[in-house]
Amino acid sequence: MGTETLLALVGIAATILIGVPSFSYLRRKYPGQLTFVEVDCLGLFDSIVSTLSQLAVSHNGQPVGPRLVLLRGSIVNTGSTDIEGPMIHEKLTMSIPDGFRWLSVEVVSASPKISATTSVNAPTVATFDFDLLRCEECIRFAALAEVPELSEHSSGKSQPTAAALLRHFLRFRHRIANVGTVRSESLEHRFSGETREMLIFGWTVALSLAGLVTYSAIRPEPELHFRVVPHDHPVEVRIDPKRTGALVLNGVEVKYRTEVSVPAFLAMGPLTPVVGASRRDRFSIVASIVILLAMVLVTTKLGVDWRRTRRLQRILRMPDRNRIRPAKRRRRRKRR
Repeated sequence: MGTETLLALVGIAATILIGVPSFSYLRRKYPGQLTFVEVDCLGLFDSIVSTLSQLAVSHNGQPVGPRLVLLRGSIVNTGSTDIEGPMIHEKLTMSIPDGFRWLSVEVVSASPKISATTSVNAPTVATFDFDLLRCEECIRFAALAEVPELSEHSSGKSQPTAAALLRHFLRFRHRIANVGTVRSESLEHRFSGETREMLIFGWTVALSLAGLVTYSAIRPEPELHFRVVPHDHPVEVRIDPKRTGALVLNGVEVKYRTEVSVPAFLAMGPLTPVVGASRRDRFSIVASIVILLAMVLVTTKLGVDWRRTRRLQRILRMPDRNRIRPAKRRRRRKRR
């Protein structure tokens, strides 16, 4: 198999691996999409009461317990279609498992001209009610939940916090025409400075490896070949010795391969030494192509996440934490 054939097969395989999932994703994607953006999820006792012992926090006149969690978030229409009343067959609900309990769920604010309300119909189910939610409009809410203690957990492992349990078991459900399942997003630690540095380092390594492989393929190092006469026709061969003492003869310009001993090789007529180009390292070429494809996929995935995060920040009017930098101190000029 020649190098050109191998590269063609690698290109076809890469096209299939990338194109088929993308096509199936586009085929299955609904035009409507609701996204839950978590702003804060913190245990009131762990965050406030246990930190400041002289500060008392109460709810309905009762002191805050260690399993009370405050959840603040937003429901954003990130799809390409508006969500109207006739499309809603079952309203959007926010549910938690048995043993958990919603104490209160309230709409804090919403986009202009949106009338949205919430109701807790059951201890574990909160319902969102709205008539129209256009593209890039949002509903901000705050919820207070009581999280139970975990009775079954393995010894030696720390028990998860109440906020982590609520975040893990929180589920959104609905039955709205042409709208997919609710996607959960968190705007923290998305495309941070460390991620950019690792991405730059990965691209540097990938491009350096691809450049070295390309240079070695374009200008290969010379090596010594022999022109032998096995069957009354001269053939230029490359010699690969084996540990058993035998020699493997590979044709350079024609398809020829055989394994002979050293005396049999010397008996192949007059041996004519020829200086030819070394064979191309197919493994390095394939490895560099795979690394470049992996870097393209990773960069594309990070780019999509970055664009989605910036869009949510723009809709919710939230600042980009990665761009907030401490102010630099002005250097005082030395007086002469």
